Amino acid sequence: MLMLLFYVGKEIFACDSEPIVEVVPKVILKKIPHAPGFCAGLLNFGGIPVPVIDFCQLIENRPSGDSMHTRIMLFKHPDSDSQTPILGIIAEKVTETTVQKPSSFIDSGVKVKDFPYLAGVHSIDGKVTQLVLIDELIKSMQSIDWNLNKEQPALPRRHEA
Repeated sequence: MLMLLFYVGKEIFACDSEPIVEVVPKVILKKIPHAPGFCAGLLNFGGIPVPVIDFCQLIENRPSGDSMHTRIMLFKHPDSDSQTPILGIIAEKVTETTVQKPSSFIDSGVKVKDFPYLAGVHSIDGKVTQLVLIDELIKSMQSIDWNLNKEQPALPRRHEA
């Protein structure tokens, strides 16, 4: 399985690349008043508002750094064939991919109830990497009522020059 690697500080995470629609640079987002701290805001993606969370804020309680490798990963709903993103995740050093078998990530022996999306660990190039289950992350965001289960309108067709 092709996986996208990303960081929170020095910690490495990986996720399945299949539900990723696009990876875009970190841009200024529309703030959502009174939203939890990990909610970075809304991204206008071709006229469709996409809620964006900050993975660094979720994991280390600090915003993602402002650098060229800090990016927004746009995910479609895992159960949908649509290429319309429903959630964006900001992370650091979003620059590498790896091919790994999901079974190569083994149980760490520690489960944190509030973080069901943090799954097994695997050593990649001598560094411990933790698997992030995007479907579980989306489920855990349901308490915010972002309508993440609802199908968004299709993206408008882009005009070719």
